[in-house]
Amino acid sequence: MSHAEIIAIGSELLTPFRSDTNSLWLTAELNALGIAVRRKTVVGDDELFLEETLRDALRNSPVVITTADWADRG
Repeated sequence: MSHAEIIAIGSELLTPFRSDTNSLWLTAELNALGIAVRRKTVVGDDELFLEETLRDALRNSPVVITTADWADRG
């Protein structure tokens, strides 16, 4: 079975006021395709942390999906 990693981007996801529902939906869809999600990461709106997180994910998983709620970004 192939595996994947999901990175949810957005500082708002690091507060108690917002839930990461995109990753839940993506996990269900990937599982239905036979792809196991091995890690989900939430990273705030910081370029250095995002770059570090992406590099790490790309080293560990053949499939990396990022998601963000761009509607909240003005």
